[in-house]
Amino acid sequence: MANLNETLHNLRREYVNEANENLGHIDRLISIMQTEPSGPTLEHLYRRFLGLAGSGDTYGFPEVSRLGRQGEKLCGALLRTGRFASPSVLLACRAVLRGLQAEFDRLRPLYVIGPWVQRDTRRSRASFLRWGAIP
Repeated sequence: MANLNETLHNLRREYVNEANENLGHIDRLISIMQTEPSGPTLEHLYRRFLGLAGSGDTYGFPEVSRLGRQGEKLCGALLRTGRFASPSVLLACRAVLRGLQAEFDRLRPLYVIGPWVQRDTRRSRASFLRWGAIP
């Protein structure tokens, strides 16, 4: 049975692994907004940033939350005022996206174990063995 640290590590690993898909959605939404600067796409983008703002802290990634809140504020201000996304707002959203990509790129090596490594649960949680190694 996994202990609390292993469970948390596994949840964080899943979160980090799923980030590429989530960031891909954000990228596509920003691209759509370049031709359609209002409408439901803005609300979808707002919800993506809102989700990252909340989930980052939950998983122990405060920088993800900070960046998510930036994107949430950018989109939220437009939604409240009914304004269109200007090119400068879209550039700011892209900057937030780049920041999120950089943060997940930084986190990924900490939570992704390649296929050539196997966690050795019989020893300390920090020890690793190469596949096929004799314990």
